[in-house]
Amino acid sequence: IDAVCDARATAADVAEIERLVSEDPEAVERYLDQVGVHTGVDWLVTSQQPAAPPLPDHSFASRMLAGRMLAHRASGGRLALYGLLSLGACVALMLSLPSRLDEPPALVTPCAAIVSHSECAQWVVLHNAERPDGMRQQLFSTETLHLTEGRVAMRFADGAEVDLTGPAVLQVLAPDRALAVRGRLTASVDEDAVGVAIDTPRAQVVDLGTRFGLEVDDRGATDVVVFEGEVDVTYGPATSADADWSRRVMRMGEGMHVDRAGDAQRIVSIRSERFAPGAEGGAGERPPLISEVRDNIRGAESWNYYEIVRRGMGEDAVAYVDREEHQWNGLVAGGMPAYLVGGDYVKRFNHDKVAADFAMELEGAQPVSLYVLFDKRGPPPEWLTTDFEATGDEIGLDIRIEDRTGDTSQTAKKRQ
Repeated sequence: IDAVCDARATAADVAEIERLVSEDPEAVERYLDQVGVHTGVDWLVTSQQPAAPPLPDHSFASRMLAGRMLAHRASGGRLALYGLLSLGACVALMLSLPSRLDEPPALVTPCAAIVSHSECAQWVVLHNAERPDGMRQQLFSTETLHLTEGRVAMRFADGAEVDLTGPAVLQVLAPDRALAVRGRLTASVDEDAVGVAIDTPRAQVVDLGTRFGLEVDDRGATDVVVFEGEVDVTYGPATSADADWSRRVMRMGEGMHVDRAGDAQRIVSIRSERFAPGAEGGAGERPPLISEVRDNIRGAESWNYYEIVRRGMGEDAVAYVDREEHQWNGLVAGGMPAYLVGGDYVKRFNHDKVAADFAMELEGAQPVSLYVLFDKRGPPPEWLTTDFEATGDEIGLDIRIEDRTGDTSQTAKKRQ
């Protein structure tokens, strides 16, 4: 692999690499790991240098990507314009592009631009088969951004805003379209930019006016989480025909995992910092108190997820993943009880309130004091009166819609 990346591989070396990546998924992962190493080294060398002459092409790379890693057949005759980059002296792994896209970047209009970045961010931009030309901020059609670490905020020409967290690889295809090869991002799209599409090896996400999170692992498995609005998700195996791919409209509070085989499952829970730019926390941050949330919902009954919000409880804390207008607040001048403020809490989904057989489990990351906020308009269930003790405190659930004033919940603490 090093010989290929350093452009000193023999024909026999190339043939052997082609055989390995065609037969063994672990070989593909190993290849990607080595590309990452070369990327980091190359960034140090090229970030302050102009682009070098084009590198020689190796057609096996395109065949490998088309056959195993990124052979996404887009519906409606869309061009499958997917590429994976190798940086530094690595070979540029790009599929064939229209001649118009082979023009130098200066001759066409930028499709996207990096508008801000974290202090530690390091990236390179690859144009077709050229060496990376450093930390350039404008990206043109078919150019690939390789973010080795840190975070960058991008704005697309059609108005979409994308926050990308490294390590990540993102190819810009058009002013309203990109390919996420790997990594994690959050996209925000207003009404004027509806229709922005982000492809992955196993899915295509078309925005319908929303904010959503997306993560792709090294083998193409894709997570889609909707925070606001709706997205249209098409998904399936990388090697299947267009007609075999499935489609689903995902709404606020819903999450989908598309595995490496192209099958979809519900995402049950996420951490709030997973898709929140800059919210990963520093070394001094308290570790999470809740590690996981599970329930007894099975099959296609629901696609809703739970959101674990670290240190998020307080005035105006959003209560549900699918209702942004519901917020927790104190009922007295001093606000909500002090023992709740700054605690980790779980945002549930609102539409399950009539499920009689519902059960939810929380897994603690360490010993904790657990509180339940219970709607006092109904009788408490037996498990609550048996396993918890009433605190005597109340907080409010504001519903800022149609002049409704809100509901009141009582707090109960888990018995020790």
